[in-house]
Amino acid sequence: MRRYTRLMHAWFSVAALFCAGRAVQARHVLDAFVVNTLDGSVSVVNPHDMQETRRFAVGKRPYGIVVSAETGTIVVGVEGENKLKFFNSTSFELMGAVSVDGMAQCGIVLTPDEKHVLIAHPPSGDLIGIAVETRKEAFRIREVGAAGFVRCGPSKASVYATTRPSPGIAVVDPVAQKLLRRIPLNVCPTALACVPDESRVYLTSPWVEGILDLDTGRAKIARLIPLLPPPEKASPVEVAYSSLTVLDGGLVVAASEERSLVDIVDVATGKPRDRVTAVIRPAWVERVVSPVSPPTPGRSALLISTGDHTVQRVEIGADGKLILGAKAKVGAGPRCIAFRFGH
Repeated sequence: MRRYTRLMHAWFSVAALFCAGRAVQARHVLDAFVVNTLDGSVSVVNPHDMQETRRFAVGKRPYGIVVSAETGTIVVGVEGENKLKFFNSTSFELMGAVSVDGMAQCGIVLTPDEKHVLIAHPPSGDLIGIAVETRKEAFRIREVGAAGFVRCGPSKASVYATTRPSPGIAVVDPVAQKLLRRIPLNVCPTALACVPDESRVYLTSPWVEGILDLDTGRAKIARLIPLLPPPEKASPVEVAYSSLTVLDGGLVVAASEERSLVDIVDVATGKPRDRVTAVIRPAWVERVVSPVSPPTPGRSALLISTGDHTVQRVEIGADGKLILGAKAKVGAGPRCIAFRFGH
């Protein structure tokens, strides 16, 4: 049985990269916001003592979430209503909504200045920019492709989107509001995570037992890092790994909801470093960024598990093993997470 360790309060010292031209200032995580897909709510979690402090309703089948400190707004993609909803980040009151038919589940990110939300819109193949304050469409980045999963790179200079039916990765400049390039692939990527300099992107894909290593400079898959399932769970599953994040020391954390395990992979050697099975359907893992410029991945993350409806602190120990920390009970079907920062 793996030991459960209470991580220190200082674990949450983090930084956020301000909009272009501003200095990077150290900030702390004040709250974590967890989207609960099954009960249509968002849980507010104190990340220091890992307690749910509040839960507020957002609508039917929410999924993606971002928090704009610049405007004091929480933006939630409510897939079941085809709406993007805007909530006050202090009172949690609904301020307004925008209808977006056919929006992607994991397809919302903030621009670097936190004044616009980019929404993946598969029917048009565009990324739509919605102004957070006015809640109106401000621009479109066209011909990106039918984007699904969307994530900002660590530098905030590029946004990466998985695309289909022509499988690949689209790379977008969120400031210049233009498509930079497409990287065609012979697999359909479903989740991704970038190294700090964005020279490598790690991907998951249906029916692939492992992690794909994309060399962005050469625009091709450099290798497959195989991760064999445990013998008792060896039956093929469509989504072997539902979420990835990159942590310090060249380690990738991969969560497998279908098999109820978390793998730690050393990408330098291409070998597994650790495997944790004392989790119940882990669906999402999100790193907490370190307080330096440019931001580095750090050694800590939050892990969301749908099997027991929890969010849990995790950390890479000195031996490269995963330490499971305190957990908070949240709503039903937790999926995505966002942070609110403060000085």
